[in-house]
Amino acid sequence: GIVVDRVDRRGVLIWSNVVRAVAFGVVALAPGMPIVAYVMVLLVATATTLFIPAEAAMIPRVAGPRQLLAANGLFTFTVQAAFAAGFAVVGPLAVGVGGPAATIALVAALYVAATLLCITLPTARPLSDEPRRHAIAELREGLTVIRTRHLVRWPLVLLAFTASLIGVVGVLGPTLAVRTLGLRASEFAYLVVPIAVGLVVGIASLGILGRILSRRALILTGLSGLTVGIAALALLPQLTALMPPVARPALLVAVPVAGIFGASYALVAAPAQTILQEALDDAMRGRVFAVLNSFVSTASALPIILVGPLADAVGIPAVLWATALAAALLLVRSILAPVPDPQG
Repeated sequence: GIVVDRVDRRGVLIWSNVVRAVAFGVVALAPGMPIVAYVMVLLVATATTLFIPAEAAMIPRVAGPRQLLAANGLFTFTVQAAFAAGFAVVGPLAVGVGGPAATIALVAALYVAATLLCITLPTARPLSDEPRRHAIAELREGLTVIRTRHLVRWPLVLLAFTASLIGVVGVLGPTLAVRTLGLRASEFAYLVVPIAVGLVVGIASLGILGRILSRRALILTGLSGLTVGIAALALLPQLTALMPPVARPALLVAVPVAGIFGASYALVAAPAQTILQEALDDAMRGRVFAVLNSFVSTASALPIILVGPLADAVGIPAVLWATALAAALLLVRSILAPVPDPQG
């Protein structure tokens, strides 16, 4: 984060993609050499650690204040849609057609394309002429801002929480589809597609709702939808029993719930990132978004490690109820926030 705040962010984006393209190219050309693969993955992870805060800090430079919410909505959509498409469609298809080495070469080619796109961005050198201080002092300054400013700490918590929800859905979704909905694991798309549609609807509605509601109201609406949606998944057997006698009644309940989840996620993630960008000076954004990246990485990894064994021990409904309770507590805490409205 300190590096991102000190240099041209456009250059960070370009060279991070160059490093990742080269690293994946080396892996594709050196199959069967795990040591090479591990070293290249380390390089990719390091470059990504620089890329992510530079990317988030670059958005306010490209989009004006009136466009920022819509820009973050598109950013949220493309990140999640690209992940879903790569994970569920493009990746398996590429491996099936060309094998692992060809798939890794395709990834390298995509990073080359990303490099060319980043070259078209405007220069983003530091706006402040403040003299550089010791790196540790700058890091402490960034951490102090996170600790003491509600309008920075609150969206950080929201974005980390929504990242953990994506992890929970990713871990429990296939099992829920098989055990409760009577689907095959390969038919998990029946839940993924409604989430994606809901995400699109939520992003599209930001343009209209953003003119009517404040950022805070959008987030509270989204948190309410997430709480209700997760609780509905926990109650899926009971709700299914109330359905008329039709084929796959659980699916008729789960599809709209998944759509609500996707739309609600959009109403939380995009405004939260917008609040964070608006609350920070340009000279501070790299450091804070680097901390956010650490939070999001941890919040995404914990469900993968904990949720599966926990669901086996206490059952999927209990894990979903615990997740719904966490969402409800965050909703209440947000309602009682000491700052009435980020735009006030």
